[in-house]
Amino acid sequence: MAQPHVAPSYLNDLLIPQFDRLESRVDRLVDTSIALESTSSEGMRDAERTLLSALGLADWAPLEPFAYAAKSADVRTAARFDAQ
Repeated sequence: MAQPHVAPSYLNDLLIPQFDRLESRVDRLVDTSIALESTSSEGMRDAERTLLSALGLADWAPLEPFAYAAKSADVRTAARFDAQ
């Protein structure tokens, strides 16, 4: 006989081993990892700002856009498929 689902009554009787010390250690490691990742991201942003400032590029913007868009009809008419 096949059973298409697991009923809640079966789940209530299912024994699951618990490893309190290991689970607690994993929880602490995950929390520490999240905190360190956040600190690292802040440090990377600070380092980027410092570098850009030192290079005089903090407020730099390109004179022309790096990408262009054109209608396909215009491209066919001009018979050009290059950047501009």
